[in-house]
Amino acid sequence: MNYARRIEKLRNTMQEEKLAACFYFSYENRRYLTGFTGSNGQVLVTPTKVIFFTDGRYSSQAETEISADEVVVYQQLSLAIKDVVASIDGTLSFESSGVTCSEWFQLAKKANLSDWVPMPAVCEDIRAAKDFDEIASIQRAIQIAENAYEAMSPRIAPGILEADFALQLEWQIRTSGSQRIPFEFIVASGKRSAMPHGIASSQPIAYGEPLTLDFGAEFQGYFSDMTFSGSVGVRNAWLEDIIGTLQTAQQSAVAVCKPGIPVAEVDAAARRIVEAAGYGSDFRHSLGHGVGLAIHEAPKLSALSKEILCEGMVVTIEPGIYVPGKGGARIEDMVLVAADGPKVLTTIPKNCTLWS
Repeated sequence: MNYARRIEKLRNTMQEEKLAACFYFSYENRRYLTGFTGSNGQVLVTPTKVIFFTDGRYSSQAETEISADEVVVYQQLSLAIKDVVASIDGTLSFESSGVTCSEWFQLAKKANLSDWVPMPAVCEDIRAAKDFDEIASIQRAIQIAENAYEAMSPRIAPGILEADFALQLEWQIRTSGSQRIPFEFIVASGKRSAMPHGIASSQPIAYGEPLTLDFGAEFQGYFSDMTFSGSVGVRNAWLEDIIGTLQTAQQSAVAVCKPGIPVAEVDAAARRIVEAAGYGSDFRHSLGHGVGLAIHEAPKLSALSKEILCEGMVVTIEPGIYVPGKGGARIEDMVLVAADGPKVLTTIPKNCTLWS
């Protein structure tokens, strides 16, 4: 990973925003900027230095793992940061989304940081466009999840509990090389498939009923995310109809995933198809989101978003139809926004799956 290039991009934005320092707390941003994979650390970026802070538990890991000009091992972060920033002039900013209000107020009081300001989403915006290594890691995370799904799909049969299948799928994904899972897997069958986030329950999967599976994997910190919908044991004609609508909607949205296109237009391309089929009010969420070190990151493919697609973004395209009391479906693929057109990274077809 080219950490020097990432710091250079951040410093260019800091100059534009007139920021003398940026102080990061979140796992995703500290890993992005330094490569550190531990659970505690902070990163201070100035125009001339990158300083990494951590406690004694991670001193050896930090020295061998990270890319930074200096590593400060502290007993109290407040004292360590107070000493370091005393000579910095200008506007000092902190990652307000990476720390709770209580944590920041306590730190600011002890370290005399009351004049620091919440920073704009500088690093998050940089992270939105992936480089070659990041895309390769995402592709490997996709491969792990897809291979696990193909290995486990024969176990989907009437009578298996949603929670049991979710656990078996997670085991397969973890033993296939995913150190973490990106979210609690969705396994929603029957009427529960009308729940967009129907976490696996103790309900048995029934013959002929709708079933939605939403899962992913991780590789070197980067995630994948995909969704299948279908029926078990016999084809469900109504389900086939709505999945056909979703396939058309997804294809329409993928076709406009190009650099320079407002994300609201991508959402609209899919939503028009669903609305024309009479299910507009049953499409209950935005079309998709960016995926990387976080399972949900910029851009958000929403009708309300003002973001613009740029080359290197990896996004999900996941239209869904959810009819309360009856069931629903969602299909989801991951798409790379490339200069020569959109590239669908997920490879297993999302046709109307029949599990038997």
